[in-house]
Amino acid sequence: MIWLLAVAVGWVALRTWRTLQRSRGRRPDQQGLQGQQLEAYQAVNRLVLGKAAALAGAVVLGGYAGFAIGHLGIEPTQLSGQRLLRSSIAAVGGLVLLVMGLLLERACRVRSDPP
Repeated sequence: MIWLLAVAVGWVALRTWRTLQRSRGRRPDQQGLQGQQLEAYQAVNRLVLGKAAALAGAVVLGGYAGFAIGHLGIEPTQLSGQRLLRSSIAAVGGLVLLVMGLLLERACRVRSDPP
């Protein structure tokens, strides 16, 4: 599930970045075929989504990494090996969600034009 969220946030980050890149070089009177502009409320919603995803990814990463580290000292059994593997995969998923959330935040930035 965490991987699905990471992919979805990454897709939104890519779409946001592309939308802002296309609209940056366009004059206000150029509408239509070149794509759509990002409304202010959409940018704020995506920024909040990015912040929430980054925070959730950090929590998931910390929780599952701690769980995996806790299983390193246990005598190796089949069940402890499965738990170590699954918690490691979830921790990496949390890291990917964290990175995708930060990329979405970064995609919402608008560079100011020089005067």
